[in-house]
Amino acid sequence: MKRAGNLKAVASYVVVIMLSFAFLIMYLSYMRILHPEVIYMDSLRFLNYFDLSEQGKRPLILSWNQNEHRGLAPQILIYLNAKYFGLNAYRSSLLSGPIIAILGSVICLEYFRDRRLANNEVGWLNFVLFSAFCFFLLFSLANWEIYSLDLGVVLFGKNLAFISYWVLIAHFLNREYFSGWKFALLLIAGPTIVLLIGFGWSYSFVATSIFCIFIYTQGKLGKSHFLLIASLLLGVAIYIVGGYLVSSDRVSVFALGKEPSWGNAIVSVFYAVFSAFVGVETSQSLGISNGFKVVSSFIFLCVVAWVALDLILRRRKVPFLPVALIFYSGLHILSLAYARGRYDPAMSAAPRYYLDISLLVLGVVWALIVSSRDDSSGWLARNLKIAIALFISFAFLAGQSLPHLMSGRKLRIGMMHFCI
Repeated sequence: MKRAGNLKAVASYVVVIMLSFAFLIMYLSYMRILHPEVIYMDSLRFLNYFDLSEQGKRPLILSWNQNEHRGLAPQILIYLNAKYFGLNAYRSSLLSGPIIAILGSVICLEYFRDRRLANNEVGWLNFVLFSAFCFFLLFSLANWEIYSLDLGVVLFGKNLAFISYWVLIAHFLNREYFSGWKFALLLIAGPTIVLLIGFGWSYSFVATSIFCIFIYTQGKLGKSHFLLIASLLLGVAIYIVGGYLVSSDRVSVFALGKEPSWGNAIVSVFYAVFSAFVGVETSQSLGISNGFKVVSSFIFLCVVAWVALDLILRRRKVPFLPVALIFYSGLHILSLAYARGRYDPAMSAAPRYYLDISLLVLGVVWALIVSSRDDSSGWLARNLKIAIALFISFAFLAGQSLPHLMSGRKLRIGMMHFCI
């Protein structure tokens, strides 16, 4: 049995590697079509920091405070790109491909590990379909704006850092192959992500991490749990206080000529959720009514609330990562509603926010699959969860396939060029 289990684990790696390779081919084919050459507007500001650093007038580290966002990852990327590649936007955007492939691999392998940990037999069809769904979600053409940015690799890298951290926490909480040096890595990684990589998303990241630790342990926190939480809170404290102590050359101005309203913020939540299923440009070209967006998103959020309550009530039998994905994406949507949507609801559905909003869909589908395998649920409840998971998956695939179909001819031409 142990040998068979090891062979199955090896086979899961083979499946994920094959999917990653297929994803990279698709990504490179698409990038040959898109071939971005324009530097993003924020990159020009970071380029100024590069110039000042090269002239010896201002160290790059002093650009950490960007008012709303604080970190160094984008500045370092621009610095290296400008210094060694002549600020080549195309080469920089190509780096997003391997980052997304690694991110998809981490999620899929964690799905496989969690099912084995829960003593649930992982059917190959189940695993392959979920993995394919995961990579499709990550490759959606709704991400086109991020693909075209030279800073896109930083945003995808931010998600990779978040999810990798949560995977490590899950391993720690299950005490599975976890040694002292890994715990030390966790203590260091949390504040490092907050201060250097997380930017404005650090608040959602920290809140999600603490919430999931509390839920997973049922509130029975030990010394090591308190140390983890303390390290995260320390990172946030330095993040906030440092914003007042470290000067910033950037003036924070966000004015749209519109009065903010809570009504706009509420509507923007539904717009943001709907954009995970149908991209904003696609919905505009198809003439989808705002009423349909609100109603369909409201129904989906009711499902999310039901799944979230089910996760909390059955927390011992539910893996860590889908809880984190749902909670983090929900906080992200709420923060968008406050920061952008209360001025104009449509702003919360911009393509650049897809990579975080879509994690809500992935987390809900994962949680429904897991919950449907719970023996304590009745036959009707188990099959209802499977049906809902399939419906959400098909709705997502149908909505996100629209831009793929619209761009299908260009993509096939790009793949032909790639093969040549």
